[in-house]
Parts: sequence; C-alpha cells; structure tokens
Amino acid sequence: MAALLVPVLLAPAAVLAHAAVEASDPTAGATLPETPVLVTTDFTERLDPGLSSLTLAAPDGTIVATGGVAAGDPEARQMALRPPALGPGVYTVGWTAVSADDGDVANGSYTFTIIVPTPRPSASAAPGATATPATASPATPTPSPFAPASASQGADAFPSSSAAQPTTSPAASPGSQAGETGIGAQPIALAIVLALAVAVAAGAVIANRRRRTPRA
Repeated sequence: MAALLVPVLLAPAAVLAHAAVEASDPTAGATLPETPVLVTTDFTERLDPGLSSLTLAAPDGTIVATGGVAAGDPEARQMALRPPALGPGVYTVGWTAVSADDGDVANGSYTFTIIVPTPRPSASAAPGATATPATASPATPTPSPFAPASASQGADAFPSSSAAQPTTSPAASPGSQAGETGIGAQPIALAIVLALAVAVAAGAVIANRRRRTPRA
C-alpha cells in the first residue's frame, strides 16, 4: 500500500517542476573587456521554442538584442542571442523559459559588465626598451653673409683687392720701363743739343771776329 502511495506523492512535484538556468556564457556577474560574440543560456529542461525568449538590456534598460531557442538545436535546452557592439556598463540578460514537457513558465535574469580595456604600453615606454635613433642625413650648411667665414670660404666668397686686381710689377711691363727710360734721357739729350748749339754759336762769333780784324 505504501508503495502505491509514493508515485502519487511524487506526481505533483513532477508537475510543478520548471526549467532552471544550468549554465550561461558570459557567466552571471562576469566582467568582460569587450563585447561577447554570443550570449547563451543553458536550461535543465527542454524548452518550447515558440514561447521561450532571451533579451539583452543596456545599462539604461533599453533592449538592444533578442534571441531564443535555436531552430536546429535537437535538445532545445539552450537559448542564444548575438549582441551588437557594446559600450562600457552593466548589461542584463533576461529570460523566459517555457517547459516543453508541461508548459511551466519560469523567468529570471543575470548581469555581466563590459569595461574599457586598458591600452597596452608602447614598445618605447616598456622598461628596458632601447629606442633606436633615426639616422639623419648630414645637412649642407648654407653660408650666411653675416656669419664669419673660414679661411677657405673667405678666400672664395670675399676675394681681396690684391687677388681681384693683379699688381703690375716693373719687370712685367716693359713698356713702362721704356717710357721711364725715355723720360729720364730727354734732359741729357737736350743738354747736349744746347751745348752743341752754344759751341757752334761761339765758333761762329770767333770766326766772324777773325774776319773783321785786319792783319798787321
């Protein structure tokens, strides 16, 4: 008699059973550095695909994605949705699970958090990293008219008057020597001519006097 009463007592418990969350991805309370590719929730019982649903709410409560039981899932125990790109904040996964066996309805939710990833330090900022200096081609200095020139630059850029105008030496200009010689010889020649003229005049005077003086 007692054996007959056990199934009767267990029957209401079986009827009142409902689908519960068995696992999820992301897990409840997880913190992620980026948007997950899929949000999935696994249940303990087969679900009614037409009545079960999955939602994803943004931090302000706006529903940003919806999903449900995959049509090709033979066990019909998992619901999934594909979220859009998510910004930082706490997101809520809400689910409504309707048992395929007895039509029992269960509701629930869990959350996960998206955080802004910390940027990685660059190679130059990493400790022990040695920066390679860039090799710069040597620049050709441009001479400035106001800058002091070197010995070689000064000779080329600012030629002196002696270099620009060659000095004429006496040995290199025979014409000037001839001219100087002619100028120096003119007084001597003039003196000789005058002396000859005086001598000729004196001789003429003497000869003239001799002609006029009678002989004794």
